[in-house]
Amino acid sequence: MRSELGLAAFERLQNHNLLQPKTGYEELLTALSVPFFIEGRFVRYRFPKQKAIFLTALLNRSDLFEIPCDNDLVLREWLLTVRGIGMKTASWIVRNWLCSENVAILDIHIHRAGLIAGFFNDENHIEKDYRSMEKRYLEFSAALGVSPANLDSLIWLQLKSANTLAINILKQKS
Repeated sequence: MRSELGLAAFERLQNHNLLQPKTGYEELLTALSVPFFIEGRFVRYRFPKQKAIFLTALLNRSDLFEIPCDNDLVLREWLLTVRGIGMKTASWIVRNWLCSENVAILDIHIHRAGLIAGFFNDENHIEKDYRSMEKRYLEFSAALGVSPANLDSLIWLQLKSANTLAINILKQKS
C-alpha cells in the first residue's frame, strides 16, 4: 500500500502541476497533507512537511535539467546529492528507471540472506558499508548467473514471508 500511496502522491502533484521548477514549499505541503482515498479508506501521506522540504529543494536546484540519465552509476551519484535520498533509494531509482544491473537495492532481507549465504558478515552494516556490500552482492549474483534484480526480488519475497526462519538461522550461526 505504501507504494500505492507514493504513486497517488506523485499523481496528485502532477495533476496539480506542482512538479515544476520553483514550486513553493507551501503548495507542496498542502498537496501532501490532504488524505488520499485508497482501497476504500482515507490514508495520510507520512511526513508531509519533510517531503515538502525535500521536494522544494529538488525543484529549486540549478542543475534540475541536467540530470545525467545516460549512465546508471553517474545518475546514482547525482541522486545522492539530493537531500533525502540515500544509497538504497538512489539505487532503487536507477534500477527501475534505467533497468540497471550495476546496482543493488540492499535492505534487511538481502542483508540477512547475505549473512546466511556467507557473502556478508556480522561486521557489515548497510548504512556504512553499502558500496562494499553491493560489490559482494553483485559478484554473488554474477557467480550464480542470475540478474541482480531477479535475485533481490526472489530473496526479498522469500525472506519477507520467512523472516522468522531467517532470524532463527542467524541466531544458530552466532
